[in-house]
Amino acid sequence: MNSNNSILKNTLKVKDLTFNFMPGWWAKYHGINFGEKYYTDPEYRMKTTACIRKLQKDEMGDLLINEPDLSEIPVGPDYGNATTGAFAGCEVQFPEDGAAWNKRLPEEKLKDIRLPEKLEESYPYQGMIEQVMYMNEKYGRRDLPTILPRGILNEAFLIGGEKILTDMYDDPDEARRILDFSFELLRMTVEYNASLGYRGLVRVLNCTVKLIGPDMYKEWLLPYDMRIYELAAKHNMTFGVHHCGRLDPVMDHYRSIPEFRYLQMGFGSDLEKAIALFPEAELRYVIDPFFCMNASPNEISEKIEDILKQAGDNAKYIAIDVGAIDYGTPIENLRAIKETLSN
Repeated sequence: MNSNNSILKNTLKVKDLTFNFMPGWWAKYHGINFGEKYYTDPEYRMKTTACIRKLQKDEMGDLLINEPDLSEIPVGPDYGNATTGAFAGCEVQFPEDGAAWNKRLPEEKLKDIRLPEKLEESYPYQGMIEQVMYMNEKYGRRDLPTILPRGILNEAFLIGGEKILTDMYDDPDEARRILDFSFELLRMTVEYNASLGYRGLVRVLNCTVKLIGPDMYKEWLLPYDMRIYELAAKHNMTFGVHHCGRLDPVMDHYRSIPEFRYLQMGFGSDLEKAIALFPEAELRYVIDPFFCMNASPNEISEKIEDILKQAGDNAKYIAIDVGAIDYGTPIENLRAIKETLSN
């Protein structure tokens, strides 16, 4: 990777552009170790994050939109996709060169999962909260020890695997029990954050909605999403959805929800329709990481031009997220995205 110390100040044709790198990128290109320490040691995570920001400036400064803050600032703890699995009793892996992930819970243990009396007193949430409080005391900060909201079907799938999908047909009572469990954890997260005075975004993660059809989403998941929207509104929070799959099959169903502050859509979504259907939302379009890894720079540029054409005069109101960039993605492809989006 060529070093480039300058940060371009180009005006973008879109509202925002972000590049989201996976731990594997930093581990395999730069030897940064993640592992369990990254999730449980807040000072190690802070120093690691500061190191990554400096590498971004030194190694890929031309991709940055804003000057990075190179100071050592505490970064909130989160186990990512393994968070709910860790709580449910799944075995969690913490690779040195990747993100935390959990094994599926065996079926005999899946039947025993129960909700906690207090989310904030349960593993791993209690430890996450304690990390924030420790860093607040040490560095004189006042960060809220909030817990990041997650999803409904997402968490059910991460805990039990494909069984949740077959149970929707073969054992709907069991499917409903697991989805209720996921919903209640999300509800408890929102309620806990509200008790701290948090009034920001409740972002529901709906990555796995792409595994079911629109009718199944309407029957099984939309009622949960609507209840979370209503809960957020009750606490003067805003509501949003991360939907990294193609949005089109469920776009009209999403519009049943009264108001979106944020809507992230996956590769191949009908951007023109989304702009018309959700005028109140911050719309974010995710560039598929596999396409980004395997396409040529010319193919990348052509796809970005197509996205801009779909957006038309509204391009300046949407954001582009280049998601889950991992080791092996050509840096030239990332530069092709930035150059095509720059005036």
